[in-house]
Amino acid sequence: MCDGKLVCAYHGFRFGAGGKCTGIPSLKKDTGSRARDGLTSFPVEQRYGLVWVSLQPPARFPIFDFPKLEDPALQRGKFSLTHDSGAGRNLKNFGDTSHFSFIHAVSFGEAGRPDVPPYKVKDTKYGLSYEVMTHQQDGSLLFGEPVYADVPSEYYTTYPFTILLRLLFSCGTENILETICPISATTCQVLMVKTRDHDHEQPVDDWIALQEKVNAEDREIVESQSPSQLPLRIANEFHTTADTSSVAYRRKWRKLGFSGELL
Repeated sequence: MCDGKLVCAYHGFRFGAGGKCTGIPSLKKDTGSRARDGLTSFPVEQRYGLVWVSLQPPARFPIFDFPKLEDPALQRGKFSLTHDSGAGRNLKNFGDTSHFSFIHAVSFGEAGRPDVPPYKVKDTKYGLSYEVMTHQQDGSLLFGEPVYADVPSEYYTTYPFTILLRLLFSCGTENILETICPISATTCQVLMVKTRDHDHEQPVDDWIALQEKVNAEDREIVESQSPSQLPLRIANEFHTTADTSSVAYRRKWRKLGFSGELL
């Protein structure tokens, strides 16, 4: 960028915000823009410290309108990592609650309590939502003896690969936004933004380190799944009532007109 213009690093062509070419340094006399010199532009928006783009406008769903992710009164953290798996696999894993007592028994789940009560998935203007009780450590995870409880958990999914989780602990609320950017069919970048209204005396770095530990536990399993992309056909995998959200997520892809077999 230079003086508000996008500058090509190869030949120095300059482009305005709308993609119009405004300068060609190699020309003796700058003739300005020509149609074939323009760039294809896409609508973008900055929110929650992330840049959102619609590659096929208009966007089918709006970006989550959730001010709590930018509230200066809340403790905030963010990080990203790359996974060798499809984006659909990662989103499905984030929305899954029946693996807590197995994969996350060391970090926040309680071994021996894998039960998930029935729940319903609703359509929203963002995509899907559901509320479910998750059995896990109740809030403050970085010090003291672990205290487990049934924690009210709200999940909000928007398409293609974004999910927001609100954990209503007894000590306060934690909000986690995960959005997944495909790099290829079998590789993706996971971007996460978190806020909380409790335990502000705990360093943000320790809080993020705990989340990285949780993600490392997930990563070992998610990257080992075959195929590395999420099958869209429901019959290709076995499901229980705990997978209600996963089934609804895939079915809505079909309703949206997606005809592919893998996500």
